[in-house]
Amino acid sequence: MALKEKELRDLLSDEAKKERRALRRATLLITLAALVGLLWLGFSAYKVVKLGHESSKLNTQIQQQKAELTETTQKLEVAKRALSDAEQTLKNIAAGKENPKAQAQKVLPTVIAASKVVNVSKDKATQSTQTSDKATQSTQTSNAEKKNVSSELLVEVEERETSEKISGAEVSVKSEDPGEGFEETQKTNSEGSVRFHQVPPVKIRLQVIAQGYNTYSGFFTLNSYPKFQIIKIVLAKMKQ
Repeated sequence: MALKEKELRDLLSDEAKKERRALRRATLLITLAALVGLLWLGFSAYKVVKLGHESSKLNTQIQQQKAELTETTQKLEVAKRALSDAEQTLKNIAAGKENPKAQAQKVLPTVIAASKVVNVSKDKATQSTQTSDKATQSTQTSNAEKKNVSSELLVEVEERETSEKISGAEVSVKSEDPGEGFEETQKTNSEGSVRFHQVPPVKIRLQVIAQGYNTYSGFFTLNSYPKFQIIKIVLAKMKQ
Protein backbone atom coordinates (compact mmCIF):
# COMPACT_ATOMS: atom_id res chain seq x y z
CA MET A 1 0.00 0.00 0.00
CA ALA A 2 2.80 2.41 0.90
CA LEU A 3 4.54 1.62 -2.38
CA LYS A 4 1.41 2.41 -4.38
CA GLU A 5 0.96 5.70 -2.53
CA LYS A 6 4.58 6.63 -3.28
CA GLU A 7 4.11 5.80 -6.97
CA LEU A 8 0.93 7.88 -7.02
CA ARG A 9 2.70 10.86 -5.40
CA ASP A 10 5.59 10.57 -7.88
CA LEU A 11 3.14 10.42 -10.75
CA LEU A 12 1.28 13.51 -9.51
CA SER A 13 4.56 15.32 -8.97
CA ASP A 14 5.67 14.56 -12.55
CA GLU A 15 2.36 15.75 -13.94
CA ALA A 16 2.61 18.97 -11.92
CA LYS A 17 6.13 19.57 -13.25
CA LYS A 18 4.94 19.00 -16.83
CA GLU A 19 2.07 21.44 -16.34
CA ARG A 20 4.44 24.09 -14.93
CA ARG A 21 6.82 23.65 -17.89
CA ALA A 22 3.93 23.89 -20.33
CA LEU A 23 2.66 27.01 -18.55
CA ARG A 24 6.10 28.64 -18.74
CA ARG A 25 6.37 27.86 -22.46
CA ALA A 26 2.89 29.24 -23.11
CA THR A 27 3.63 32.38 -21.12
CA LEU A 28 6.89 32.91 -23.05
CA LEU A 29 5.16 32.47 -26.42
CA ILE A 30 2.34 34.83 -25.49
CA THR A 31 4.86 37.44 -24.29
CA LEU A 32 6.87 37.18 -27.52
CA ALA A 33 3.71 37.47 -29.63
CA ALA A 34 2.61 40.54 -27.65
CA LEU A 35 6.03 42.19 -28.07
CA VAL A 36 6.03 41.56 -31.82
CA GLY A 37 2.51 42.96 -32.05
CA LEU A 38 3.46 46.09 -30.09
CA LEU A 39 6.55 46.66 -32.24
CA TRP A 40 4.55 46.32 -35.46
CA LEU A 41 1.79 48.58 -34.13
CA GLY A 42 4.35 51.23 -33.17
CA PHE A 43 6.02 51.03 -36.58
CA SER A 44 2.66 51.31 -38.40
CA ALA A 45 1.66 54.32 -36.28
CA TYR A 46 5.00 56.00 -37.03
CA LYS A 47 4.54 55.49 -40.79
CA VAL A 48 0.99 56.85 -40.70
CA VAL A 49 2.06 59.98 -38.78
CA LYS A 50 5.03 60.52 -41.09
CA LEU A 51 2.92 60.22 -44.23
CA GLY A 52 0.32 62.57 -42.74
CA HIS A 53 2.97 65.24 -42.07
CA GLU A 54 4.41 64.90 -45.58
CA SER A 55 0.96 65.11 -47.17
CA SER A 56 0.06 68.23 -45.13
CA LYS A 57 3.34 69.90 -46.06
CA LEU A 58 2.89 69.20 -49.76
CA ASN A 59 -0.70 70.46 -49.70
CA THR A 60 0.48 73.72 -48.13
CA GLN A 61 3.18 74.12 -50.78
CA ILE A 62 0.70 73.45 -53.58
CA GLN A 63 -1.74 76.04 -52.22
CA GLN A 64 1.06 78.61 -52.03
CA GLN A 65 2.10 77.85 -55.61
CA LYS A 66 -1.51 78.24 -56.79
CA ALA A 67 -1.77 81.65 -55.12
CA GLU A 68 1.53 82.76 -56.70
CA LEU A 69 0.44 81.54 -60.13
CA THR A 70 -2.81 83.48 -59.84
CA GLU A 71 -0.88 86.63 -58.92
CA THR A 72 1.58 86.05 -61.79
CA THR A 73 -1.26 85.57 -64.27
CA GLN A 74 -2.71 88.92 -63.26
CA LYS A 75 0.69 90.60 -63.66
CA LEU A 76 1.09 89.03 -67.10
CA GLU A 77 -2.24 90.46 -68.18
CA VAL A 78 -1.08 93.92 -67.10
CA ALA A 79 2.26 93.42 -68.90
CA LYS A 80 0.41 92.24 -72.01
CA ARG A 81 -1.67 95.41 -72.12
CA ALA A 82 1.45 97.55 -71.52
CA LEU A 83 3.29 95.84 -74.40
CA SER A 84 0.28 96.29 -76.63
CA ASP A 85 0.32 100.05 -75.89
CA ALA A 86 4.08 100.14 -76.50
CA GLU A 87 3.63 98.37 -79.83
CA GLN A 88 1.05 100.91 -80.92
CA THR A 89 3.36 103.75 -79.88
CA LEU A 90 6.23 102.25 -81.91
CA LYS A 91 3.94 102.02 -84.94
CA ASN A 92 3.05 105.69 -84.53
CA ILE A 93 6.76 106.58 -84.31
CA ALA A 94 7.45 104.56 -87.45
CA ALA A 95 4.64 106.39 -89.23
CA GLY A 96 6.07 109.73 -88.13
CA LYS A 97 3.09 110.59 -85.97
CA GLU A 98 5.01 110.86 -82.67
CA ASN A 99 8.26 112.43 -81.42
CA PRO A 100 10.67 109.43 -81.49
CA LYS A 101 12.89 110.49 -78.59
CA ALA A 102 10.06 111.46 -76.25
CA GLN A 103 8.02 108.35 -77.03
CA ALA A 104 11.06 106.08 -76.70
CA GLN A 105 11.74 107.44 -73.21
CA LYS A 106 8.09 106.87 -72.37
CA VAL A 107 7.88 103.34 -73.78
CA LEU A 108 11.25 101.99 -72.57
CA PRO A 109 10.35 101.70 -68.83
CA THR A 110 7.13 99.91 -69.76
CA VAL A 111 8.97 97.38 -71.92
CA ILE A 112 11.60 96.76 -69.22
CA ALA A 113 8.92 96.25 -66.53
CA ALA A 114 6.98 93.85 -68.77
CA SER A 115 10.16 91.90 -69.52
CA LYS A 116 10.86 91.50 -65.80
CA VAL A 117 7.32 90.22 -65.21
CA VAL A 118 7.73 87.64 -67.99
CA ASN A 119 11.06 86.40 -66.57
CA VAL A 120 9.63 86.13 -63.05
CA SER A 121 6.60 84.28 -64.39
CA LYS A 122 8.86 81.83 -66.21
CA ASP A 123 10.83 81.09 -63.02
CA LYS A 124 7.67 80.60 -60.96
CA ALA A 125 6.19 78.32 -63.60
CA THR A 126 9.33 76.16 -63.43
CA GLN A 127 9.13 76.03 -59.63
CA SER A 128 5.46 75.14 -59.81
CA THR A 129 6.20 72.26 -62.20
CA GLN A 130 8.90 70.94 -59.88
CA THR A 131 6.54 71.13 -56.89
CA SER A 132 3.83 69.33 -58.82
CA ASP A 133 6.28 66.57 -59.80
CA LYS A 134 7.33 66.16 -56.16
CA ALA A 135 3.69 65.97 -55.07
CA THR A 136 2.96 63.33 -57.70
CA GLN A 137 6.01 61.31 -56.69
CA SER A 138 5.05 61.53 -53.01
CA THR A 139 1.49 60.42 -53.78
CA GLN A 140 2.78 57.43 -55.73
CA THR A 141 5.11 56.51 -52.87
CA SER A 142 2.28 56.88 -50.36
CA ASN A 143 0.02 54.64 -52.46
CA ALA A 144 2.79 52.05 -52.80
CA GLU A 145 3.35 51.99 -49.05
CA LYS A 146 -0.36 51.80 -48.44
CA LYS A 147 -0.58 48.73 -50.67
CA ASN A 148 2.15 47.10 -48.62
CA VAL A 149 0.02 47.60 -45.49
CA SER A 150 -2.40 44.78 -46.27
CA SER A 151 -3.83 41.78 -44.48
CA GLU A 152 -4.54 38.16 -45.18
CA LEU A 153 -8.23 37.36 -44.66
CA LEU A 154 -9.63 33.91 -43.90
CA VAL A 155 -13.40 33.47 -44.25
CA GLU A 156 -15.03 30.40 -42.68
CA VAL A 157 -18.58 29.41 -43.65
CA GLU A 158 -20.67 26.95 -41.61
CA GLU A 159 -24.29 25.86 -41.18
CA ARG A 160 -26.24 27.39 -38.31
CA GLU A 161 -28.09 24.28 -37.14
CA THR A 162 -25.28 21.70 -37.28
CA SER A 163 -22.15 23.90 -37.35
CA GLU A 164 -20.97 21.81 -40.31
CA LYS A 165 -18.58 23.47 -42.74
CA ILE A 166 -20.12 24.47 -46.09
CA SER A 167 -17.93 23.75 -49.12
CA GLY A 168 -18.46 25.29 -52.56
CA ALA A 169 -19.94 28.53 -51.16
CA GLU A 170 -19.20 31.62 -53.27
CA VAL A 171 -17.49 34.30 -51.15
CA SER A 172 -17.05 37.82 -52.52
CA VAL A 173 -14.95 40.56 -50.91
CA LYS A 174 -15.22 44.12 -52.23
CA SER A 175 -13.55 47.28 -50.91
CA GLU A 176 -15.88 50.18 -50.08
CA ASP A 177 -12.95 52.62 -50.48
CA PRO A 178 -12.93 53.97 -54.08
CA GLY A 179 -9.19 54.53 -53.85
CA GLU A 180 -8.44 50.85 -53.30
CA GLY A 181 -10.59 49.06 -55.87
CA PHE A 182 -10.09 45.62 -54.30
CA GLU A 183 -12.64 43.02 -55.44
CA GLU A 184 -12.26 39.23 -55.46
CA THR A 185 -14.53 36.19 -55.47
CA GLN A 186 -13.58 32.62 -54.49
CA LYS A 187 -15.30 29.38 -53.44
CA THR A 188 -14.81 27.69 -50.09
CA ASN A 189 -12.78 24.48 -49.98
CA SER A 190 -13.77 21.13 -48.43
CA GLU A 191 -13.15 22.62 -44.98
CA GLY A 192 -15.60 25.46 -45.64
CA SER A 193 -12.94 28.17 -45.74
CA VAL A 194 -11.37 30.48 -48.30
CA ARG A 195 -8.29 32.69 -48.05
CA PHE A 196 -7.88 36.19 -49.55
CA HIS A 197 -4.43 37.76 -49.87
CA GLN A 198 -3.36 41.44 -49.96
CA VAL A 199 -6.69 42.76 -48.62
CA PRO A 200 -6.38 46.52 -47.83
CA PRO A 201 -7.15 47.71 -44.27
CA VAL A 202 -10.43 49.44 -45.17
CA LYS A 203 -14.18 48.86 -44.92
CA ILE A 204 -15.20 45.86 -47.03
CA ARG A 205 -18.47 44.30 -48.16
CA LEU A 206 -18.62 40.52 -47.67
CA GLN A 207 -21.20 38.41 -49.51
CA VAL A 208 -21.66 34.65 -49.25
CA ILE A 209 -23.88 32.64 -51.61
CA ALA A 210 -24.43 28.89 -51.15
CA GLN A 211 -26.99 26.60 -52.77
CA GLY A 212 -29.84 25.79 -50.41
CA TYR A 213 -28.92 28.55 -47.93
CA ASN A 214 -29.97 32.16 -47.40
CA THR A 215 -27.52 34.65 -48.91
CA TYR A 216 -25.39 36.59 -46.45
CA SER A 217 -24.25 40.19 -47.03
CA GLY A 218 -22.53 42.41 -44.47
CA PHE A 219 -19.83 45.02 -43.88
CA PHE A 220 -16.59 44.70 -41.95
CA THR A 221 -13.73 47.11 -41.25
CA LEU A 222 -10.29 45.55 -41.48
CA ASN A 223 -7.31 46.92 -39.56
CA SER A 224 -3.67 47.02 -40.59
CA TYR A 225 -2.91 44.83 -37.56
CA PRO A 226 -3.06 41.91 -37.06
CA LYS A 227 -1.84 40.86 -40.50
CA PHE A 228 -3.96 37.68 -40.43
CA GLN A 229 -7.68 38.07 -39.72
CA ILE A 230 -10.54 35.57 -39.56
CA ILE A 231 -14.24 36.15 -40.23
CA LYS A 232 -16.76 33.38 -39.52
CA ILE A 233 -20.07 33.42 -41.40
CA VAL A 234 -23.04 31.29 -40.31
CA LEU A 235 -25.72 30.49 -42.92
CA ALA A 236 -29.27 29.30 -42.31
CA LYS A 237 -30.96 26.83 -44.62
CA MET A 238 -33.74 28.09 -46.86
CA LYS A 239 -37.22 27.26 -45.65
CA GLN A 240 -39.02 24.73 -47.81
